[in-house]
Amino acid sequence: MNETTKVKPKHSTLRSSLVFLLTFAILTGLFSWVLYPRDNTKQSGIAHPEAMGFTSIAQDRIDVVAIGNSNIYSGFSPMELWGNYGFASYVSGEPRQQMASAVTLLEKYFETQQPKVVILETDEVFTGNNKISSVALARLENFFPIVKYHNNWKTLCLSTMFRRPQHSYLSPMMGWSASKDVRGYEGGDYMRTREKKEELPAAARLYLDKFHAICQEHDVPLILVSVPCAKSWSDARHDAIAAYAKENGLQYLDLNTAGSSLGFDWKTDTSDGGTHLNTSGARKVTNYLGAYLQKNYALKDRRGETDWTLWQKNYQQYCRDYSAV
Repeated sequence: MNETTKVKPKHSTLRSSLVFLLTFAILTGLFSWVLYPRDNTKQSGIAHPEAMGFTSIAQDRIDVVAIGNSNIYSGFSPMELWGNYGFASYVSGEPRQQMASAVTLLEKYFETQQPKVVILETDEVFTGNNKISSVALARLENFFPIVKYHNNWKTLCLSTMFRRPQHSYLSPMMGWSASKDVRGYEGGDYMRTREKKEELPAAARLYLDKFHAICQEHDVPLILVSVPCAKSWSDARHDAIAAYAKENGLQYLDLNTAGSSLGFDWKTDTSDGGTHLNTSGARKVTNYLGAYLQKNYALKDRRGETDWTLWQKNYQQYCRDYSAV
């Protein structure tokens, strides 16, 4: 005897799918909220607390924001900038940072700060993991933190699970990672190789455009900066960034080509043979940028202002630790 198979109505199938997706979204959002770090410390699950330390700073205090990979957090010193120019700055750098992550950081800054200038270090455009899949994952983590913080279940505590996030960590050097090591670069002139033309990776360009658009939305000038880096920079990469800057009406400072005006010396100013700068190199880069900012932007010298004593306090520590004068 043949049995008649009942066909499920299409509207019923659609309704079931919508219910499933809605339930999934609600549960994902709930677990994301539960697992999201309740502080900006490493113990709370933040991978790079120095990059997020600005969340501990009072509203509307940071005038200069610098974002990038390890080149920027080793090569730009907010304390040096404060000591010589009085500009209140913070650097948010992460190892092998992606452009998508740079966008997320910039969005986070604008939640509490109104910077007057944003600096983006350009090395990450080429060296970050900017594959489409990796970039998509980085943005997905922004909307659903459970993707990034799923391991936080190991440290869940009922006493903090439902507590509002707090921000107790602040990098004493305002995000700068200092090194007194000296290991010179012994290679040749890496900026005269005339390599084959290099294009901006598609995913990186997509989020570079997004980064620029956010600055435009907030009417904040964006400066593209290339910190000296003998091991990853080249004339081909310079040309690609210069072309992008020209196309978008942006200022571009390639300090690999700054010459004698920077006073840079690869024998004394790198900590690891040509990739990262030490305190000497960072001092030169920062003061070069400080002079440029002072000349071209109406930034206030905050030294002596009551609301900016945090920078002065940290600068005194900087002077003790790194013999700045």
